[in-house]
Amino acid sequence: MNGIVSGLVKMLRQVAGERIAVEFVPDPRIETACVDSAQMEQVLVNLTANARDAMPDGGRIVIETRSAHLDEELCKHNPWATQGHYVMLSFSDTGTGIPSELRERIFEPFFSTKEVGKGTGLGLSTVHGIVMQHEGLVHVESKPGHGTSFFIYLPAVLRETGLHAAPSTGARGSLPEKEEKRAGDVEALTMSRV
Repeated sequence: MNGIVSGLVKMLRQVAGERIAVEFVPDPRIETACVDSAQMEQVLVNLTANARDAMPDGGRIVIETRSAHLDEELCKHNPWATQGHYVMLSFSDTGTGIPSELRERIFEPFFSTKEVGKGTGLGLSTVHGIVMQHEGLVHVESKPGHGTSFFIYLPAVLRETGLHAAPSTGARGSLPEKEEKRAGDVEALTMSRV
């Protein structure tokens, strides 16, 4: 995943435009995920275009990678989550944010809050579809006026066997710090799983 993102950062900066900074923070110890690189690139381009439209006066995009384990305890309190070992890709912007009444609809095909002729409503639904095809999860956190963060979880591959890591039980899991703070009371905004 680090290679896919780092190879695309220059293009993402062009998509974002001069007034938006794009930063990539890779985890050098990240697990491996079995993904289609072209589809992951499409996910990143679509998220960047969406973020650009939410930051007409400029802003900042931060993309991070990390290994994550979602355990039974965390999944009890977060309906969007499914147990297992994942490669987590987070994409955060400093844009206008998404009102709570719209969050559950953002991945619907042809749903758009943009003016007629300024958006197809297919960018985020494409992101959703690609993550589903990869048996992954998407979680969104957003607050109007404070930006939006997309957390994409893709099943990690066990290095020894080359197989997807099976859901695990027992040990306490870990989430990115931003999500861990809200783990007990996060509203189930968006989730997809195949």
